[in-house]
Amino acid sequence: MGKVCFQCLKVFIIISNTICLLAGLAIMALSLYLYFDASMVLLRENSGNKLTVEIALFVVMAIGGVTALVSAFGCCGAIHESPCLLGSFFICLLIICGVEIGGGLYLYVRQMDTEVKNFIINEFRNNIKNWNLTSIPDTAKWAQKSLRCCGANGTADYIDQQVPAQFCKADDGTLFTQGCIGKILAQSLWVLITVLSIAAVELFSLIVAMYLCCAAKRDEEGYVGVSTD
Repeated sequence: MGKVCFQCLKVFIIISNTICLLAGLAIMALSLYLYFDASMVLLRENSGNKLTVEIALFVVMAIGGVTALVSAFGCCGAIHESPCLLGSFFICLLIICGVEIGGGLYLYVRQMDTEVKNFIINEFRNNIKNWNLTSIPDTAKWAQKSLRCCGANGTADYIDQQVPAQFCKADDGTLFTQGCIGKILAQSLWVLITVLSIAAVELFSLIVAMYLCCAAKRDEEGYVGVSTD
């Protein structure tokens, strides 16, 4: 029974880390795409926060790379039942979990309530002032069309001006009434939920990795690592 449990946990580590490895590579690829894509370069240039956006992209790239590397440790450690690789995997994953949980909560609670809101409001103020100048690319115009929202807080932001139909209306003529702040913060909430869900899986992986590491180490030292009953 113990041997079956050991093998099941080993398979779990291999599968979960293979998924994380692919996810890490996908995150790196997406970040590189967002960095080099011509339309995204244009958005960064006109956002007024080019440096902040680029730093954020580099951080995401680094997270993807670290995730892929740590997942490789976990896969190889489980396949070869190596205490060294499993121990390295455990330590790295413990650090990543702490950073993910702490960083995710900090960014959501602090940044989403202040800096992001101020950034969105400023973007839309500039957008409302110059929206009819269609030759000027604008992050806020892109957000309104993509997120199906209008203004920072709603159509009332365009008071004394005609609401820009090309950005605040769907193809069927329906007017978007919800403000973009709510839409963007709702997306941020889902990002936080995703991060915390991943962290929960990682915490379970920590427990499994420690068990496999101890079992493999006992086996190396000539003790019975797991029951073969």
